[in-house]
Amino acid sequence: MSIENELLKAKWLSRYTGPDYESNWGFKSAIQFCLDKREEGWSLQEFIDNKERLDEQYKDVEGPYKDGYMYGLKLNIEELNKESVTNE
Repeated sequence: MSIENELLKAKWLSRYTGPDYESNWGFKSAIQFCLDKREEGWSLQEFIDNKERLDEQYKDVEGPYKDGYMYGLKLNIEELNKESVTNE
């Protein structure tokens, strides 16, 4: 499955379903951010830098918005790492 399909699947089938609209919206909007940055052509380093910045910024925060960002960033980093190894 492509990274874009995996992120879209996570966006629409997130574990934040049900009556908690705010949680659901936060997770999905974070995944959408990652999809948008992928389409913009962010490099591996840009995803790593963004993940490190968000880890620091949200170190004391838990919840769906952070979960969505970390999930999306992690998938992109893993995929771009695979691509860079394949291209070497």
